[in-house]
Amino acid sequence: MQRIRVYRRSSAVSFMIPTCNVMVSEKGGNILAKFVTLWELDRTRIPDDPEEQFRYWNILVNMIKEDMKNGRTIDFGMFTGGFEGYVIREGTELEIQMEISKYSTITNHKTYSILSISHLEEMLKAK
Repeated sequence: MQRIRVYRRSSAVSFMIPTCNVMVSEKGGNILAKFVTLWELDRTRIPDDPEEQFRYWNILVNMIKEDMKNGRTIDFGMFTGGFEGYVIREGTELEIQMEISKYSTITNHKTYSILSISHLEEMLKAK
């Protein structure tokens, strides 16, 4: 597990995210890196009608499940209280941007690349 501390507005949020042994892999000559996206739903997009809300959430959950099935989305989580969470994805920068763009009309988000401890050690050896 890796601890990430996120600063937003006037408070700090700290949460644990799972990590795999291999942070970067090659696939067809492309380097695949891991990215964490911190997202927040745009509440103005959520319908007022409870039945419409149910359909909205079902569509969203099905989109996430499909992304997990295609292998780019490794983990998804919603913070307790709803409306905010994280996604961990693996792929090239272009692939990740394409995945994120599907949600851009309903979320505000920030995405960061993840470096493992072995990457940090490699950086220190390079000096």
